[in-house]
Amino acid sequence: MRRWHRAVTGSVLLALGLRGLALTQSGCGFRIADGRWRDTLRARPENRHEALEGSPARWLRRGATPAPYRQLSDLASTPRGLVATASIDALTVDGAALVRFGAAAPETLMTWAGQGFLRVHAYDNVLLVPDADAPFRLLPFVFDLDVDGYVFVSDLEGRVRPERRAVLPAVYHVFDTARLANGRVVASTGAYPPGAIAYLSDAAPAALFVDPGGDGPWVRGVAYPTRAARGVWRLTYLAALPNGELVAGTETPRGPGAVWIHDPAGSPTLGESEGLSGGYVLRWYLDGETLWAVCQGFSTQTLWRSRDAGRRFEAVAAPADVQNLVRADGALYLLAGGALYRASPGAQWSQVVPPIEALRPTPSSLVSAPLLVHRGRIWAGSPTTGEVFEAAP
Repeated sequence: MRRWHRAVTGSVLLALGLRGLALTQSGCGFRIADGRWRDTLRARPENRHEALEGSPARWLRRGATPAPYRQLSDLASTPRGLVATASIDALTVDGAALVRFGAAAPETLMTWAGQGFLRVHAYDNVLLVPDADAPFRLLPFVFDLDVDGYVFVSDLEGRVRPERRAVLPAVYHVFDTARLANGRVVASTGAYPPGAIAYLSDAAPAALFVDPGGDGPWVRGVAYPTRAARGVWRLTYLAALPNGELVAGTETPRGPGAVWIHDPAGSPTLGESEGLSGGYVLRWYLDGETLWAVCQGFSTQTLWRSRDAGRRFEAVAAPADVQNLVRADGALYLLAGGALYRASPGAQWSQVVPPIEALRPTPSSLVSAPLLVHRGRIWAGSPTTGEVFEAAP
């Protein structure tokens, strides 16, 4: 769970004593009265940008996230600029930020006292940002004996405010969100059973939450493996498939893996993915009917693929220390070891951009370098320096 679990447990016991003095309970919900952001989700797919043209040859530095938020974990392309999530040290140290790179200097959209932002998803200018580990506050806990997770939702112009957030009840961590084929939005979490006392419960199942379509808390759709599962279980990063299904990375007492979920926002059924033995899933990339996975093992990051909607995976030969994939100008590109490769006939990878130190991987079960197409070029971010780079001729 959290490294400071013992400290939190002590605070919980103190809270239980203080609660006896409380006469009323305080609510901790927040409202997002403007629901037009959901229309944007239904109308616009992610990353609708022109294809990359030409063969890039070098990385050009385009800016960096501000100190101390140097652990850049994700990028999203919007008409107003490239948006990055950054932390000090996700799930370990308090402090996270959302930064936009536009024509001028980098703009800090929001800073937050939680323990990290790991993902950002953009739909036109609308941003969805899951809060990986919400701040623990003793006084609200005294009244509620509960902790909640959040998903920040920007307005239609990409403006983000701390109070503009959806609530996910009884949650320790919110790792990711995904837009399903039908436009519904779901979130992956590490949670605890509703009605239990946070941090004192020995059950910590993973849970998938569904946006209810109104201002109320998001609804717990499925628990993994069961509501009463002992030990720490997590659904981590998500891949929404064109057939309406969902694939999620997992962290469990048995080790890392993945699951596929049929009808995730309705009457979900869940199955274990087979063959994915590379470690923690850091990245998914859907390319046509092929689902690619980048996994963090004991010492290296490896590449895997599934051609049957996440039921079975197979290892794929690739350069060392795979980090991410993206398709541009009709070709598949691979970031590995800080270098950019292009797929060629015969499943070979040809290096088109030499590596740089800022983009070299550092082993992590949570964070890897993001890669995407923005304004017709491939961009990457550094999880160690917070720098953003453009691949250019």
